[in-house]
Amino acid sequence: LAGPRLWDRLLARRGRAHWDSYEALAADHLEALQSMATLRAAGAVGRTRARLERRSAALHRATVAKMRVSLADTGLTDLAVQGGTVAAVLVACAAATTGGATATGTYLLLMLASECFRPVRDLSREWHAGHLGLSAVDGIAALRHTEGGVPDEGTVAADWATPPEVRFENVHFTHPGRARPALAGIAFTAPAGRVTALVGPSGAGKSTLLSLLLRQRDPDSGRITVGGLDTAAYRLDALRRGIAVVSQDTYLFRATVADNLRLARPAATSAQLHEAARAAGIHEELSRLPDGYDTVIGERGATLSGGQRQRLALARALLADAPVLVLDEATSAVDERAEARITRELLAAGRGRTCLLVAHRLEA
Repeated sequence: LAGPRLWDRLLARRGRAHWDSYEALAADHLEALQSMATLRAAGAVGRTRARLERRSAALHRATVAKMRVSLADTGLTDLAVQGGTVAAVLVACAAATTGGATATGTYLLLMLASECFRPVRDLSREWHAGHLGLSAVDGIAALRHTEGGVPDEGTVAADWATPPEVRFENVHFTHPGRARPALAGIAFTAPAGRVTALVGPSGAGKSTLLSLLLRQRDPDSGRITVGGLDTAAYRLDALRRGIAVVSQDTYLFRATVADNLRLARPAATSAQLHEAARAAGIHEELSRLPDGYDTVIGERGATLSGGQRQRLALARALLADAPVLVLDEATSAVDERAEARITRELLAAGRGRTCLLVAHRLEA
């Protein structure tokens, strides 16, 4: 029992190296598969293949190193177990030869000699199998003990009977690890039931404002109020349910069009789905799909164009019927004519909501 424990530290170190190599290879494989079209267009297939081969070679070396230690450990354990069994057999044979044991006793000893060491063999096998988990336990423990981005200590439900006013009061925020503040002394008011545009170049902090509004992070100083209350006073789930967001990077699930839309409002009727899609300017295109709104659109909406994915996400946000609507470059993937039409329909659909419209240029 003492011998295998001497190998534990070395085996754990080799196991972590094996797990890290496996994780790196899996991540690179997944990334290469998802971005294959981009790699081909950039002429980077050869470089990516070479990187995957290096990752595979590193995993092979780490696996062999781990197996080398594991086999040595197993060999020593099995040698001790088999040696014990052989010793018991020799004692039984000697006793039988000299007449010091009955035939029945000798028979039982021979039968039980192997069974006596079976728990040790089983323990060794399970211990080695457990090292697969021990290799990943550090990452799992770190994930389990990671604190949430913001504390969920609010008690107020975001049940706004009318569209709420959104106010930023002297808000300062610096991203972790950066010296330059993303926001410095930002103060403005988005009137209730009106459209407020946030216009500025990339990197100006527009998306950071929206993430603070949704409490993905809290400001370093200053405060943000919705409906007259600090956002920290609301329950996180209630606050986020009351704010519908359409971002530049939309995510659609491998499900039907209707299922993706009902993600925002599970009980929505077909008529409500069609109304939201019309407001987003995509109803006609969805109706022409092979199965209409029952068409499965693939992972991340793979069967749709970029503009269609964005407009479908926009329809999903409109269907949520939240009192606050946030549009973060929501029409960046459509042409100017479609953008103008969607903007008109959005302004009509946005009546009765407090809208925050983020854009790079004033014309949008």
